[in-house]
Amino acid sequence: MPLADWSSKGWIRSHRTSPEEIQELLAIADRDLVRQFDTFRKKRNISGYERVGAVSDQEAKDMAALARRLKEAVERWLCAHHPELG
Repeated sequence: MPLADWSSKGWIRSHRTSPEEIQELLAIADRDLVRQFDTFRKKRNISGYERVGAVSDQEAKDMAALARRLKEAVERWLCAHHPELG
């Protein structure tokens, strides 16, 4: 579904991000979180192009948990800084 459809349904809206907001969002993603995502990204690239089955079930669960952690942190930030979006 194109983003224009999401916008027309009221699910998203346009927002011009400031450099300050970007810095604040980057602060959410601590170095450990960024390092873990980078490790998973590299593993995904290898498994997707070189070796099937290189990612274990536990690693897949860990990736999903990490994504949930980041999502929750971003949602907290959005609620604190842009409550009108909630």
